[in-house]
Amino acid sequence: GEHVTHDPAAGSTPPSTDQARGPGDLLADRYRLSDLLQETHGGRMWRAHDLVLSRDVAVHLIAATDPRADDLLSAARRSAILVDRRILRVLDAESRDDICYVVSEWADGTSLDILLEDGPLDAQRAAWITAEAASALATAHAVGYAHGRLTPESVLIDISGTVRIIGFAVDAALAG
Repeated sequence: GEHVTHDPAAGSTPPSTDQARGPGDLLADRYRLSDLLQETHGGRMWRAHDLVLSRDVAVHLIAATDPRADDLLSAARRSAILVDRRILRVLDAESRDDICYVVSEWADGTSLDILLEDGPLDAQRAAWITAEAASALATAHAVGYAHGRLTPESVLIDISGTVRIIGFAVDAALAG
């Protein structure tokens, strides 16, 4: 289930220059913004379409002048080297045209927070999701990297049933 959330703490952050960007706008002459998925901590996460490779992607946007911009790009570079089918990879990251953006793989599915809205999962499914997420994190930790801000929203069960971890290192950088 896709839904837009708004973080009340975001009011303490000056509006970023991407506030004027909307569905249909083109980012970096390549990524066409389609759906605003989340607005939090003064940044926005969009579903977009990569016109070059003809596939959907996730795009995190903040103002290039945002004090977190350097940390966000650094986190994106760290995350991009991780190779695990359960970790959604960073595909592109740059600061240009007054915005800083990180482009990641897209996966259709349902996040753990949505799955839990109907109550607790059965024990077998809960154990399997936990084991898959823990194994993905262990792979990253073994090479010295951490997610930094793992939440139920960060754990996605895609349409094939695979556990996918979203926002590796990037979510922590955006949260400051």
